[in-house]
Amino acid sequence: TPYGFLVGNFIGRASWRPGRGPLTFSFTRDSVKDTQLSYSGLRDPGSATAFFPGNIWGGVVANTANVQYARGDLSSGFYAGAGGQYITGFHVLDNRRYDGSMGAYFRVYTAPEYGSLNIGANFFAMHYTTNLQAFTYGMGGYFSPHAYFLANMPVTWSGHYMTRWHYNILGSFGIQAFQQNSEPLYPLDQAIEISQNNPSLPNLTSVGPNYDLRGQVAYAIRDHWFVGGFAGANNSRNYT
Repeated sequence: TPYGFLVGNFIGRASWRPGRGPLTFSFTRDSVKDTQLSYSGLRDPGSATAFFPGNIWGGVVANTANVQYARGDLSSGFYAGAGGQYITGFHVLDNRRYDGSMGAYFRVYTAPEYGSLNIGANFFAMHYTTNLQAFTYGMGGYFSPHAYFLANMPVTWSGHYMTRWHYNILGSFGIQAFQQNSEPLYPLDQAIEISQNNPSLPNLTSVGPNYDLRGQVAYAIRDHWFVGGFAGANNSRNYT
């Protein structure tokens, strides 16, 4: 992970697609980038003294195994997948996640001189064994609901202008629901928990709209060389 982080980790990824068939197995060890706490780690100001800057905690990594089945081409296709994560951090309670997804897409319009329009349907669900969203000592600072479900409809336009400008725009709209369970705010330090009168994260249930907007554009400077940019916005995580 980046040099200078309070918590350093080795990360990597590998994938295997037997015989170029419809099955893909992927294995990933990566940082949880939801917040500064989960990504790089922080110092606990409550333990700081004139001679000690404070205890370090955070730097969460997710060890992921996933399998996906997908068939299709440019005009249509479908996919389904399932996976699991074992999530660890420095002085952060260990956690586990299980998830599954399925969906399909169809090309509904093509204009050779301008681009093409795809519409799809997507379903995603996940479960964490522990809610570690808080930022207290021992928590991970990442979105980890007991139950999460998302159903949405992605709409993608991939187009070009003349021969050098290329762009795509994705808008996904649907509904999401999640439930976060109550958890002690100091899960690894019972003495602190007791001294603070046993505080805990409250139960939370949320049902509402979901959106995901993304776009990118590239300009061909010459053969094989492009310059471009991208932007995105979504509310898939419970943060502002």
